[in-house]
Amino acid sequence: MKYFQKAKGEWQINGSMQRMAVFQEINLAGPWPYLPPMDIIFLRNVLIYFDAEIRTDILRRAHRLLNPDGYLFLGGSETTAGATDKFERLPHERSTVFRPTEHGAILGKSKGQSIEISIDVDITILTRTFLNDSPTGR
Repeated sequence: MKYFQKAKGEWQINGSMQRMAVFQEINLAGPWPYLPPMDIIFLRNVLIYFDAEIRTDILRRAHRLLNPDGYLFLGGSETTAGATDKFERLPHERSTVFRPTEHGAILGKSKGQSIEISIDVDITILTRTFLNDSPTGR
């Protein structure tokens, strides 16, 4: 695997990839710090812990951050239905995947930049910025 190595029986991101990552914890129900436009947002098994009003607010904020061609991943029992109509559901095997139905991110990506946010049950955010000179920016 190009970007991972096995250590003590578990997979870890290799050192060069770790140096491109910024880890940050936020309170999803409170004010969010500045976050750049993103290609992928993972909110798997997080929204189930919030009431309907806060879920709606979190999805509204996530929609604003998500690039138009980005993806929102929710847990298998989670949905945007009843909270917002700004996402369309896409078929996927083991996750619930959504794409924005209208433009979300206010700012576009810079050339050669791809940004990802990952929010897990412990509400950890992983923002990775990959800078390269490939023609597709990936």
